Amino acid sequence: MKAQIILTSSESKRLIAKGVVALDVVKKALENGWVVVSVGTTSMFVLKEVLGEDFSEEIKNLTVCGAITPQKACIVSEMMDFMVKHNHAKVWILEKGKLQDRFTLQEVLRKMGKDDVFIKGANALDPQGKAAVFLGATSGGTIGVTYGAIKAKGINLIIPVGFEKMIPVSVYEAAKETGIETVDYSMGLRFGMLPVGGFVVTEQTAIKVLTGADVIPLGCGGINGAEGSTILLVKGQDEQVKNTLKIIQEIKGEKPVEFKFPDCSECPLKKLKISKCW
Repeated sequence: MKAQIILTSSESKRLIAKGVVALDVVKKALENGWVVVSVGTTSMFVLKEVLGEDFSEEIKNLTVCGAITPQKACIVSEMMDFMVKHNHAKVWILEKGKLQDRFTLQEVLRKMGKDDVFIKGANALDPQGKAAVFLGATSGGTIGVTYGAIKAKGINLIIPVGFEKMIPVSVYEAAKETGIETVDYSMGLRFGMLPVGGFVVTEQTAIKVLTGADVIPLGCGGINGAEGSTILLVKGQDEQVKNTLKIIQEIKGEKPVEFKFPDCSECPLKKLKISKCW
């Protein structure tokens, strides 16, 4: 059986999040260990899936840091306020599935091991399935200050990223060409780029995990609110495809991700000097 489906950007993020929390390694870590969820729009949906009704508006406002808007690359207003106070972005730490604030990020990294999970979304996905993260802070941001420990200790790095982020060149080649200090002009934040090694979860991976069906990407894009959409062919046994369609119908209509961004003339990050714009 075969089916063609269309997912908007937000619907893809919801599907990918469902796939992430269905992974055995994530389920085990949520039950018995540590899960750290870094900020990002797709990671926000992962946190929604984990917390359910406990996912509040207050939490939502601190689940996204940098983002691409039609006008510029920028940082969400609430996260910018947080960064002014703490000099770093918020991360969400779950101990046996429960949010806790007893430990700093560095403290929890020291506690984490091979059975624990760090979830970090990506900004780019290449044809070889390799992912990369934009680095908008001169410190390297969250992934910049954690990646060494993650790889050194063998912590499970889960990278949720949709096909809308696919680029037609290697992320390693792209990363060579950009950097905060090497770019002469930018629309908003300048950034570097770090290829990261981990388990990448796309729409294709999510459906395979959730139903066992196979997925072939057919195209991307659209109009009238379908900008950034992904068109997929799902194939498999009748039950697999029908179960996939059931999940898709449940997530259809997911609202677009929207956040408030500060006016450039009032940007507090200029005082911190942790990034560069324009």
